[in-house]
Amino acid sequence: MTDFASGADSPQGDSGRVATKPIRVALVNDYELVVAGLTAMLGPHADRAVVVDASVLSDGESNERQADVTLFDTFGRAHLGFEELRRLIADPRCGKVVVYSTDDDPARIQTALALGAAGFISKTSTAMELLEAIERIASGEQVVQVSGRRTVDAGWPGQNWGLTARESEVLAMLTAGLRNREIADALYVSVDTVKTHLRHIYRKLETNTRARTVAKALSDPSFARRAGGAG
Repeated sequence: MTDFASGADSPQGDSGRVATKPIRVALVNDYELVVAGLTAMLGPHADRAVVVDASVLSDGESNERQADVTLFDTFGRAHLGFEELRRLIADPRCGKVVVYSTDDDPARIQTALALGAAGFISKTSTAMELLEAIERIASGEQVVQVSGRRTVDAGWPGQNWGLTARESEVLAMLTAGLRNREIADALYVSVDTVKTHLRHIYRKLETNTRARTVAKALSDPSFARRAGGAG
């Protein structure tokens, strides 16, 4: 794990931690599977962090903080969802807003930080790495945590078919009605790369048309979106 941070050393740690209320963590992501995965990761550490429903960030008219740290999942979002990121950063209910993504391109991380994000956390982080980064961010640090190795993460839709995280993201955009060029632009890749991903998706789902692929994805519980959407 490569870790860069600015700010004072965190006073928190496994030894000598000051007893405080658990940090409230919201995950802005439309997929039930991913939210459940994060909840399972942090569940054993409920004395330090708890996952709150991201709907509290949009319910009611109160501007009171509803989350201490908001993880903004870029999965399936065009151009990493920078417009949505701006909105969340400006919303006082969200607390510290952090990009939570598998896309650790340095230029895009710097763009997110320039917009006001409190940090970046790789989705390949282990539960303890994620928890410690959340604690440091909640205490006021700006943390950029990327990983050069593959670890167990919260999962992604279509993992049961053997889809990679990127193939899953392409399929999610396909189900949203995006064309190949739109998917390519959204993910900063070429159209040929998108076509390669689609061939792999067709093979793994055992489909041969765009329509059948979308229908099969939408019939699978892992692609179920949260009621009302989270972001």
